[in-house]
Amino acid sequence: MTLRSHHSGGVAGTVGAFNFIRRVAFPSTTDVVSIFCTLVSLSTLIALPSVGLSLSSIVWLTAAIIIGPALVGELLNAVILLRGDPVLNFRRLMGLELLSWWALVILLPVSTFVGMAIGNRGIWVDGLLLALAISLPIRSLTIFAISSLPQWRKVVAATLVPVATVAAYAFLSTSLGISSGGIMLASFGVLFSGLVLSIVSVSWLIQHVEKAGSPSIGDSPMGLFRAFLQHWLKKEARPLEERLAALGSMGGIQTSILAFSSIQKIPKGCIVVSNFHPGPYRDLGSGGLASTLKSALESAVGGVAMVPHGITNHEYNIISRNDINEMLHQTQMHYPSGPNALTASRLVSEDFEGAMASVQLFGNTVLLTLTLAPQDMEDIPVEVLESIQKATSEIGLNAVAIDAHNSLSGQTSITPDQARKLTQAAIKALTAVTGLTRQPFKIGVASDPLKEFSLEDGMGPGGLSVIAVKTGDQIAAYLTIDGNNMQTGFRDHILGTLRESGVNEGEVMTTDTHLVTGLVRSPLGYHPVGEGINKELLTSKIRESVQRAVNDLENASAGFSSFKLDLRVLGSETFNSITSFVSRIAGRIGRSFFRLELAAFIVALIVIALL
Repeated sequence: MTLRSHHSGGVAGTVGAFNFIRRVAFPSTTDVVSIFCTLVSLSTLIALPSVGLSLSSIVWLTAAIIIGPALVGELLNAVILLRGDPVLNFRRLMGLELLSWWALVILLPVSTFVGMAIGNRGIWVDGLLLALAISLPIRSLTIFAISSLPQWRKVVAATLVPVATVAAYAFLSTSLGISSGGIMLASFGVLFSGLVLSIVSVSWLIQHVEKAGSPSIGDSPMGLFRAFLQHWLKKEARPLEERLAALGSMGGIQTSILAFSSIQKIPKGCIVVSNFHPGPYRDLGSGGLASTLKSALESAVGGVAMVPHGITNHEYNIISRNDINEMLHQTQMHYPSGPNALTASRLVSEDFEGAMASVQLFGNTVLLTLTLAPQDMEDIPVEVLESIQKATSEIGLNAVAIDAHNSLSGQTSITPDQARKLTQAAIKALTAVTGLTRQPFKIGVASDPLKEFSLEDGMGPGGLSVIAVKTGDQIAAYLTIDGNNMQTGFRDHILGTLRESGVNEGEVMTTDTHLVTGLVRSPLGYHPVGEGINKELLTSKIRESVQRAVNDLENASAGFSSFKLDLRVLGSETFNSITSFVSRIAGRIGRSFFRLELAAFIVALIVIALL
């Protein structure tokens, strides 16, 4: 699912934030330096020949007063002044130079042509100074907002390149005979006034954000922002996890394990269903816990583990890395060891007004999957799980309830009426299955990492897990794909293909992994399984894995266990308070920054006119 609460629709705007970050993410160091040099050189080569400067003078002037100070200044910033900052390395600082000098492409040619029209060839310098003035707020806001280093280091870092540029111009323009006393005075006037205006205004703006946000979200907004960038750009999750964990609360994480073994008690596989939520995004907290848990269990116990999406929501995002490790440890410790059930029912499916429930009994444990496919579906409300657990406990059964999470075409949430239908479908299926004969069963397993697909394709590292169950003459197949939901219609296509291969019943589910979120530009911020990939290849891989699971069928038994942990979780209320504040403050910062840029431009014009 996308990052939002089903109760309030709260944080869907993070999709736009992810897309924005991708747009401003800079390429390699070589590429960004090349683009910067090209932009600056293009600006001067277009404008300056008309003022009588030779090509060699233009190239020398461009390199000496813009490119050279930028390269040397940002190298000094990265190595000395901003050393230790986790985000602002040389590559990103050169990206800042690229953003800072964008106005030169417009202002330098325009000022030159205006000067030619009025007979004043020296006006091109005014265009250079105006571009420099516009760059000062960008430099100040970027460095002050992103870096957590001492204030004096940020002030010097923000001023180093502009000061070096004006100093280089002052020195070289004299030797080239293109300066005057008034121009030099204007240069230093624009630099000084722009720096004071930018640094004071940006400092006030950041203090205002801190003052307004800290009581609202319970933490430093700028601290959260910097930790987010460190995670997003540097893949260092711990600083952000620690901050979010401090804002979270204790939540009960309930986990159930339905494990299968051969008659010789050799582990075949298991289905782990928990109410942790894979979030809030990417590998932060429990964002990728499904595949991590699968890998840990398979390494420790053996067989094939599948971790489909439980019935849960963003109330149960586990945040702390220590809590994640505890979850992994306790799941291994509570792996079922017996007594084991030797009989199972057939898999039955029931429909209630478009809601589908599939149920199969293993001893006194009921394995139940819920879906609204082919309607769009998102996280199933926890009230549905509570109703299912109440119904199963009343008839002496354990419930392992799965949100199939397998049909999505756009932003959505499950309505109260849909939740009611899912509950009724589950109760209808439970009633049907309890009347069926139970008999010995066979289990076969298979898995495929699906390395042909990437996170950008919507495929997590857990790949595909298959557990096939033969009861009497029925073969049922449970498939779990490590993705975030499934393209509407693809689930039915997969099941249709399996039936053609001799599988009678089954369900295809996803883990709701959030490792895939925010990596591609799309309406959802990720690709549901089947969207934008080679469906024929994926279907073929699924067919092959299911066939291997069927060939692996052997007499088996089933064991059940469950446990509960109290862990730090980041509920949707806290998450919404953070994201709603960000949404409000982003608009204010944007408007304030626009006014600051306008003020810097006007002040520079005044200084140039007066001096």
